[in-house]
Amino acid sequence: MVLTALLTGVAFAPDPEATATVWACDVLLFLITTALSVGAGFAFYGHARAYEEHAHSYGEMGRIFAHARREADSLNSPDDADAYNRLIFDLGREAPAENAEWLKDHRSRQIVHEVH
Repeated sequence: MVLTALLTGVAFAPDPEATATVWACDVLLFLITTALSVGAGFAFYGHARAYEEHAHSYGEMGRIFAHARREADSLNSPDDADAYNRLIFDLGREAPAENAEWLKDHRSRQIVHEVH
């Protein structure tokens, strides 16, 4: 962000001989540096908040629940009540395991105190 502000000051310094082409190049330089700064900020924030790890975890749990749904839909007869109960039990056992993984991931991250 500081670099963007510095380049903005350099790019828009008064120049009596500046043409429209030079001005357009200066504006493009400003836009490129601003876009890079904003992109770096988003990347850092996403890493600090562990969004990618959460996405992988939620995707895995989504696949597990989708598989359980397909299994439950395939159990149609009343004799399948025991199989259905086992499926629900296994699914219920998987949820705390995923929660333990989430806790382990978050406890392994360093706590950052933000002072405003």
